[in-house]
Amino acid sequence: MQTLIIISTSLTAILAFALGVFSLYRNPKSGVVRLWFLTSMEITVWALFYVKAIVAQSELVALADLR
Repeated sequence: MQTLIIISTSLTAILAFALGVFSLYRNPKSGVVRLWFLTSMEITVWALFYVKAIVAQSELVALADLR
């Protein structure tokens, strides 16, 4: 079960990053697209840190690594 969560969250990070970059590439001057890009990057960072917390050895290690 944990492996499935790690895979799906990693896929979320990759797709959010790709969608944000693709949107910015298509229309870099649009304010809405810039906000969408920033939102996509926030989702990417969240997903990567979530995977890092899941993979951590213990709760204390996960909390220490997130600082």
